[in-house]
Amino acid sequence: MLRVWHPVTGSEVPNDAVVVVGLTDADATVTINGRLVPVDRDGRFQAETFLSPGRNIIRVVAIGANGNQASSELTVTSLALPPQPAVLLVTEPVNQSVTQEASVRLAGRTTPGAVVMVNGVQISVDPLLGIFETRVNLEPGPNVISIVSAIRDDRRLRKEIAVIHRPAAQ
Repeated sequence: MLRVWHPVTGSEVPNDAVVVVGLTDADATVTINGRLVPVDRDGRFQAETFLSPGRNIIRVVAIGANGNQASSELTVTSLALPPQPAVLLVTEPVNQSVTQEASVRLAGRTTPGAVVMVNGVQISVDPLLGIFETRVNLEPGPNVISIVSAIRDDRRLRKEIAVIHRPAAQ
């Protein structure tokens, strides 16, 4: 015996995983896409199953202690976006620029969800668009501004922008 209640075949899910829930004989062994999952003493099972973006087939197999086998194949569509490329674009200031101002606007874009550090200080990043901006104080003479974008999967991108501050003569 094998009954799978969740997910319903043909369903769409917003994430990259789904919980498969079902019932079988208490002495059965259950696999989901080849991975062994625990069955409780009443024959219930539940397990998280990871999905790729788009259409996925989930195969649930139960093998009873007597060797009888039952299986169920479900089709589920994941609406999660595929992994995005890592991006770090600095639009301001221009590298090797010269200014009389004591600070400059630093602006750019990175991978949504990334953490951005400017000269070792975390700054705010728009979580959906990855847009960031801040002001950076300058010392007279050459200044190197270090920008690091850290993405959840341990990718790090780094840029350095050089700006020369030449205070106005008084």
